[in-house]
Amino acid sequence: MIKWYTSLTCCTLLLLQAFLCEAEEQECVAGNEKNELTEDEKEIPLGLNALPVHIAAVMGQLTDIHKCGPWCADATPTSACLMDTSIVPCEGDFYCTTTCALWNRFILSGPLRDINAGESKERPTATCAMFKRFDGFVTSEWAEFCDTSCLLPEIRPHRYPAPTGLGLFCQKGTCYPAISSLAELIPDIPANLECPCNWFGSDCSDDFLPIQKIEHTASYGDEQDNAVVSTTLTVSNENWYKIIDNHQPGGVIRLTHRDLYNTNTTNSDHVRVQEQPYALAFAPKEGKLQILTAPPDRSLHIVARAVAERVRSLPNGPVEGGNLYVNPSIAGFFNGQWTFLLPFLDTNPSMKHVVLMSTGAGLSGSVSAVQALQKRPQKIHMFHGVRRIKDLPFQDYLHQLTNQVSLMIVESQPPMDFKENDSWLPGITVAVKRGREMRQLLTNDSSGSSAGLDQGGKLYVQNAVHHELTKGELTLDNTVFVACGRLALLDESREMLTQNFCGNSENPYECSQQVGLHFFTNI
Repeated sequence: MIKWYTSLTCCTLLLLQAFLCEAEEQECVAGNEKNELTEDEKEIPLGLNALPVHIAAVMGQLTDIHKCGPWCADATPTSACLMDTSIVPCEGDFYCTTTCALWNRFILSGPLRDINAGESKERPTATCAMFKRFDGFVTSEWAEFCDTSCLLPEIRPHRYPAPTGLGLFCQKGTCYPAISSLAELIPDIPANLECPCNWFGSDCSDDFLPIQKIEHTASYGDEQDNAVVSTTLTVSNENWYKIIDNHQPGGVIRLTHRDLYNTNTTNSDHVRVQEQPYALAFAPKEGKLQILTAPPDRSLHIVARAVAERVRSLPNGPVEGGNLYVNPSIAGFFNGQWTFLLPFLDTNPSMKHVVLMSTGAGLSGSVSAVQALQKRPQKIHMFHGVRRIKDLPFQDYLHQLTNQVSLMIVESQPPMDFKENDSWLPGITVAVKRGREMRQLLTNDSSGSSAGLDQGGKLYVQNAVHHELTKGELTLDNTVFVACGRLALLDESREMLTQNFCGNSENPYECSQQVGLHFFTNI
């Protein structure tokens, strides 16, 4: 029973846990106050939500299952079938099992060549709910798996193998999603996206809210090109309320623009969209949004980094050239059952501690969580990693928190010396001192603990938290853990918690499930 779980990735486990949670009638997600069906639930009896057959496949509940084919046209929509890999490549029982309704929609009625007419058929349409669930798939004739250079490391196949187990689909020869609201306007797009749809990768323009002005207020680091930059965006007051209306701690705003330099059309609304997600740090007053921007990864394709580079290069003032938008905040910190952080704390009063782990620009997510948690009873433990103390953003704000939050600043690079700096604010001095004492402690630790420094003498947030856990105050029974930052922090923090709490467990699977309930990220 446990074996098939071990081969599933982060994304798959989230889907699986959410489904099992519903099946067991647990109160797993922020409920609908009117007890109305969600769009995901409405699509299950239509066969347009494949999660039930995915689960049935890996649970061994499907017998005599046939390869998807023309027979699906007359079958019950919820009938399960195995993808024909000559048409849609896939990997693993979970992802290779789909429904006849989805096969009908995307393949039998999709953009296959009509041999007699010599033309392509009408493109299939994915609802927004299907798009969010990765339930849309296309043929290898019309699309390809996105090259890794097209994807941020956090959404590459090893973490997000959906929809068919091999990664996200891109329009052939591009870094653009294979499902787009522009499918009827651009011939090479294989599937249409139903709008409105405010989600990662969506190019529905319904929620594109113009950014009027941009201001870079501070830079943290040695060189401008490698610095983390604090940037304030100005939007209209009306749009500001739309943006923060459903904001959750760790919520993300997508900055988008249209790729006007690579198009043959004169209508800007008919142009592919590029985007960059940012955790929203502050919405300090009407019309203002504050984010941290990190240096773009130059190994990424230009499509995947164009918005990030443009945002950092724009001068202060009105947005030059316009064509820069922000979408309402989406997502937020969620756990293995897709429960947001605040609802989880509301329904689990035994949680006495919240541990926030962040690095670099991920501090945006942590401070958004602090703002939401300050009036709650849980004790907040905040660990933030920087290369050196001069790279630390929001120092004034963090100093003000130190009477309410247990703060440790973890410098990955060994400091030149351990002397305190008279220019530091008192709260920052205490937080830096805690981090440096941790470094000395782990440097002198001869126990061989995996919580020590790496071979280069660097100290990371996950190492510091691991050592804190040895004190016994923070346990799975009383603590939730939140991570926001680069891929290494997200993956290694989860691994560290599993190793710490489940290494000697008699039931490692159940223990790892508990870790998943208590571990929150926003991607």
